[in-house]
Amino acid sequence: MHIFTPPPVQDETLIQFGQVIQANAAQMGDKPALICNGEVLSWSQLGNRVARTTGALRERGIGRGDFVAALGENSVSHLVLILATLAAGACIVPLPFSATEDALRHMLQDSGARVLFSTSAYADTAARLGAPEVLDMSVVDDWSRNVTPADPVEIHANDLFNLIYSSGTTGTPKGIVHDHRFRSRQLARITRFGLTPDSRMVMSTPLYSNTTMFGVLPTLILGATLILMPKFDITTFLSLSQTWKATHAVLVPVQYMRLLRAPEFASADLTSYRCKFSASAPLPGSLIAQIMERWPGNLIEVYGMTEGGVSTALNCAEFPDKWDTVGRPPRRLGRARDRRSGQRTAPRRNG
Repeated sequence: MHIFTPPPVQDETLIQFGQVIQANAAQMGDKPALICNGEVLSWSQLGNRVARTTGALRERGIGRGDFVAALGENSVSHLVLILATLAAGACIVPLPFSATEDALRHMLQDSGARVLFSTSAYADTAARLGAPEVLDMSVVDDWSRNVTPADPVEIHANDLFNLIYSSGTTGTPKGIVHDHRFRSRQLARITRFGLTPDSRMVMSTPLYSNTTMFGVLPTLILGATLILMPKFDITTFLSLSQTWKATHAVLVPVQYMRLLRAPEFASADLTSYRCKFSASAPLPGSLIAQIMERWPGNLIEVYGMTEGGVSTALNCAEFPDKWDTVGRPPRRLGRARDRRSGQRTAPRRNG
């Protein structure tokens, strides 16, 4: 397991994720917070479910220093479990359902998770992984109705947020830990590109992916609306985008390729979009050109490592002559440099 601990920054603000979710629930009320698989949860409903699930986890003795594993497709209960685990002070371990059973067994043992939650689709696999305790994810729905709510615990900067497994180029999955400081910093990065409380973000990548966390967490922290797809589908993506007048989306390059090639893309009304993000793989300049021409709103390509550290961002609208790069490292807030002083960009990675 690799633990990445970023250096402290003077006067840095640490986001208390659990507390902010409950504050948003109190302030936003009936505003849609989560839309997933035909279910629409208001902010007050989401806050209530998270608080009750937090209470259930606390009753089971789960708190700071504990690891909670989850195996399953995107769903309301899956996201509620993640948010409640964080509110309880524990670390969430989202397991990749695309991995082999042997690899999943290794991840689970390596994490030391006290409990494994699984959706019914992966129940048989979960039962064979040797977890100390296996619970069906549907128990979260029961808790959301029957358990006494609990307040979120106070979080410290070095408390562990999530443990994500990545094989990188070695083929052997390694645990990558992010703490609450890291995730707090990530919010500052994405809000620079127009994400606000009025935004409506479409996410279709799996919850076990760091790419998904990059979009999901800031959306919820800002009190915006998250449109979470159980799995990516071109028709559904376009329909949700039009119905809910989506303003933002995080996609990987192959999804952009599939959307632009689809016959129905040309007739879709995507004028509500302000910005899209691309991550996880190189985005060719030729594809950027098509996206910028055919899809309203800006495009930001994000390049970095799951482990964290230095990242770059390419603002495609601001730098149309740099589409064959991956942009530049983000400027510190309050230290923006005058563009007349010059623009440095990082060369695009091949492969």
